[in-house]
Amino acid sequence: MRFETKRFAFAVASAWAVWYTICVSLVVLAPEQTRAVFSFAMHYDLTGARDLTWGSFFGGLLLTTVWVAIFAATVGWFFNSLGRSRSLPAAAAGQMAAMTK
Repeated sequence: MRFETKRFAFAVASAWAVWYTICVSLVVLAPEQTRAVFSFAMHYDLTGARDLTWGSFFGGLLLTTVWVAIFAATVGWFFNSLGRSRSLPAAAAGQMAAMTK
């Protein structure tokens, strides 16, 4: 089975962009509560975090979406390159089947 690397990367990056937008929306709508939840979840003090601007939103969205797309494309490429040859258990099973005939 081959992975369609570009489609996989696009799908993962699209899902990431939606999640990023939801996260930023929470920060804008309820900044103190969101910082408190993330500080608790990540065991990190976020009280000194800076405020969001449209520039930081779009810059962060673009940069992290590109990173996620590159990562997903790399995963797809590895999946396809590792799947070209039969695995050792599959080869052994084929030999065993041939011996029983």
